[in-house]
Amino acid sequence: MNRRSNLKRRAAKRRMMQKMAFGAMTGCFVLIFALSVFSLSAKANTSEGANEFKYYTSHMIMPGESLWSIAEENMDETHYQSINAYIDEIKSINGMKNDKLIIGNYIIIPYYAE
Repeated sequence: MNRRSNLKRRAAKRRMMQKMAFGAMTGCFVLIFALSVFSLSAKANTSEGANEFKYYTSHMIMPGESLWSIAEENMDETHYQSINAYIDEIKSINGMKNDKLIIGNYIIIPYYAE
């Protein structure tokens, strides 16, 4: 009986360590992704504001939001041809295959500023 309980404790400890390792690896990947996205921000090529740069920020999805409503709030008409072009960039940055958003999740959105 004692040996069986020791085996159960070892198995539980092993599962806990595997979960912790997976969480740490996931956190590292998210951090690396975020740093690479921020390091890719490039200087804007505009005639109006030569000192403008492209930046990225995270946006938490709220109930009732869609990519369209997020684009309407954050898109700058001088840097994008249309809302669809801005939405396409959001989808590309976030590796999205469709327009489905999950409430509470975060997405990366681009914006321009000096």
